[in-house]
Amino acid sequence: MITGLVYLSEATTFFDELDLNCLLINAANTNQKHSITGFLYFKNSQFVQYIEGPANTLDELFLKIKSDKRHRVKMVIDQIELDSRLFPEWSMAYFASPDDSESFGGQIFLNMTRFISDYDMTQGAKKNALINLLGTVKQLNHA
Repeated sequence: MITGLVYLSEATTFFDELDLNCLLINAANTNQKHSITGFLYFKNSQFVQYIEGPANTLDELFLKIKSDKRHRVKMVIDQIELDSRLFPEWSMAYFASPDDSESFGGQIFLNMTRFISDYDMTQGAKKNALINLLGTVKQLNHA
């Protein structure tokens, strides 16, 4: 069984292109080493990250993520149990949103915003909505 976790955090320090690249390289290396996959989305100092992997490994990784002083975890959006990985090929995919809401990153941001605003859904509806949202991310990336 695979666990998926999606959370929202806010940068506590400025991230330029070089900082983000370093973060992504380190995350991808760590994730590969520990069988974690997922993606990171960044816009206006806000991060949305989805990670998936074995439950114990994911829990340990998330403790490290929460202790990272470069950002502050604002909300765990959801944690779900999955039969298989949604993003098996992504050790750490990265999406940055330009201002254009029609762009790939803009579409992810709009879908994430809708999902977060509907957070009071029932647990079953929330899991389905999250899986649909993550499926949209995957489809948009391959379009």
